[in-house]
Amino acid sequence: MSDKNNKVKYNLKNAHYALLTIGEDGAVSYAAPVPLPGSVSLSLDANGEPENFYADGIAYYVINNNMGYDGDLELALIPESFLTDVMHETEDANGVIVENKDVEPEHFALLFEFSGDQRKIRHCMYYCSATRPSVSGQT
Repeated sequence: MSDKNNKVKYNLKNAHYALLTIGEDGAVSYAAPVPLPGSVSLSLDANGEPENFYADGIAYYVINNNMGYDGDLELALIPESFLTDVMHETEDANGVIVENKDVEPEHFALLFEFSGDQRKIRHCMYYCSATRPSVSGQT
């Protein structure tokens, strides 16, 4: 493998999710990754701000409050497996996927990669949660 670093990153691709299980003993495990085809864009913003503790007339200690990331993943079409596995939507007798307002979505790992000029950049976000997707369209 080349020891050169990437100068650019582009082309979000190869997104997957893996369901998270936490055992009664606290052991963490993940199911086999499931593809999320059709990656369009990903935008993750850092969540949390530094807080200053003042003493002796200065910022004596700075506490970095890391609360993970908030963001959006846009897919060409959300796979039904994600809706049923993570969001706990169910399929009725007519084949319609139905939301249930009373369920809590599952936590999961989000895996994805970017292309680069020298090598691929792979990422794994270990403890993710999702909210209901927006519905939009145009002609």
